[in-house]
Amino acid sequence: KAREEQLRDAQAATEKAMRARTLFLANMSHEIRTPMNGVIGMTSLLANTALDNEQSSYVNTIRASGESLLVIINEILDFSKIEANEIVLEVHPFDLERCVADAVDIIAPLAAEKHLELSLQLDPKHVGIVSSDSARLRQVLVNLLSNAVKFTETGQVSLAVDVQRPDERGPYTISFEIRDTGIGIPQDKLAGLFEPFTQADASTSRRFGGTGLGLSICKSLVTLLGGEISAASTPGEGSTFSFHIRAPWQAGTWQDLPMLNGRRVMAVDDNSANRDVLMGLLQWFGMDVCMFDRPEDVVEAYAPGCCDLLITDAAMPAMDGSDLMTVLQQRHGDLVPVVLLTSLDGSEVDWSRFSQVLRKPIRPTELFHALTRALGASSLPVDRISDMPLESLQGETVLVAEDNVVNQTVARQILRKLGLRADIASDGAEAVDMLSRQSYRMLFMDVQMPHVDGLEATRLIRGDDQLPQPYIIAMTANAMDEDRRHCMDAGMNDFVPKPVRIGDVREALVRAIGSERG
Repeated sequence: KAREEQLRDAQAATEKAMRARTLFLANMSHEIRTPMNGVIGMTSLLANTALDNEQSSYVNTIRASGESLLVIINEILDFSKIEANEIVLEVHPFDLERCVADAVDIIAPLAAEKHLELSLQLDPKHVGIVSSDSARLRQVLVNLLSNAVKFTETGQVSLAVDVQRPDERGPYTISFEIRDTGIGIPQDKLAGLFEPFTQADASTSRRFGGTGLGLSICKSLVTLLGGEISAASTPGEGSTFSFHIRAPWQAGTWQDLPMLNGRRVMAVDDNSANRDVLMGLLQWFGMDVCMFDRPEDVVEAYAPGCCDLLITDAAMPAMDGSDLMTVLQQRHGDLVPVVLLTSLDGSEVDWSRFSQVLRKPIRPTELFHALTRALGASSLPVDRISDMPLESLQGETVLVAEDNVVNQTVARQILRKLGLRADIASDGAEAVDMLSRQSYRMLFMDVQMPHVDGLEATRLIRGDDQLPQPYIIAMTANAMDEDRRHCMDAGMNDFVPKPVRIGDVREALVRAIGSERG
C-alpha cells in the first residue's frame, strides 16, 4: 500500500509538472509571438513602400530573419508537445487537392526566387475528400517541400500524390513523394535522419540553418496520421522523401468533361516534368494534345484552324510566353484562346493579352476550370491568381480589438492594404461598448487583453441578443491547438495566428464572405 501511495504521488507530481510546462509553453508562445507580430508585420508593410535597392535589401533581410526565428519557435513548441503526448488530431473532411495546393502555394515563392521548377503530380481521379487532420498533413508537406527547396540550388522539386486502397474493406492509403535535385544526403546519415536535433553534418547546419527538429516532428505527425515516412538519396543528385497516411477517402466528381473531350490543344513548356504533368491532365480531360518543348517549334507548327486552344509557359529560353503570342499575332492576326502558365505571382503579366493565367504548379481542378472558361464552355468567373473576392468589403469599416499599440498599427495597415478601414478598441470591454453603438460586419479580436479578454468579450457579444452579431476572427499569439478550440468554444468564427500576415487576413475575410453566401 505504501508503494501504491508513492506511485500515486509520483503520478500526481508528473501531471502537475506537465500542466506547468504546458502553461509555460503557452505563455512563452504568446510573449514571443507578440513582438514578432510587430517585427514581421511592420517589415512586410515597409517592403511595400517606396524604397531604394539598398533599403529594400535591408528590409527583406529583417523580414526573412523574423520568419526564420518564427519557424524555430514553432518547431520547439511542436517538439515539446510531441514529447508530452499533447498533440490531439482534429479529424474532419477536407479537399485533398486544396490541402496539397495550400502547401505548395506557401513554398512556390521560395522556389521562384531560386528559379526552381516546382511541379505537382496529382491525377484527377485522385481528387476527392479525405477525413483526417488537414492542418497536420499540410504541416508535414510544407516542412518537406521547404527542405527540398532549401537544399536545391538548380533543377526542380516535385510533389507526387497517389491514392490506393490495399484492402477493399479498410481505409485508403494516400501517398506523397517529394523529390528534389539538390545536394543529397550521404548513405551513412540516412538512418538517423528522423532523430531529433539531427542534420546530415555540422556544416549543413551552419550553411542552411535549422534546429534539426523538422524531420523528427514530421515522423511523429505521420505516425499519428497512421502512416510511415522514409528517405532515399544520392549525394550530388538529390533526395526523395516518401510518406503515406491512412484515412477514409471519397472520389470527387467532374462535370462538363464532354465540353473538353476531343478539343484540340497546342501546349509548350521547356521543362520535361511540367510537360509530363500537363500532358497527363489534358489527356485525362479527353483533349487532343500536341506538346512542344520549344516555342520556336510552335511558331512553325501553328496555323489558323489547327487547334482550339493554346497553352504556353511564361518563362522559356529565347522566347517567353508573351513574346510567343506577339510573334503569332504578327503572323496570323487573331489567335485562338491562350492560357498562360507562370511560376510567379502574376503581377508581371499583361492580363488583357490572355484568356486565362494560372500559377504553377498546375492543379487539376483549376486547369479544368480555366480551360472550360477559355473555350466558353463555362460561366464560372475569371480566375486571376492575384485577385481575391473581396469586392463586397471594399471601403467597409471593421472593428479591431487589440491592446498593443504596435499590433494596432499592423492590423490597421494590413486592412488598409486590403481596401478596408479599421476602428480600434483597446480591450474587450471597449469592443463590446463600441458594438453597442455601431454595427460592424467583421470583428478581429485579440485574446489576451487587460480588463476583459477576447474570450470573455466574445461570450458577452454572443450572449446578448440586443447586440449586432459580427463575424469574429481571433487574432492571437496563442497558437496551440487548445487555444484554437477555446476561441471556437467561446463563439468565434475563425482564427488567425500572430504574427499576422496579410495573406492570412485576406483568406480569413474570403472565408467570412463565403460563410455569408453559404
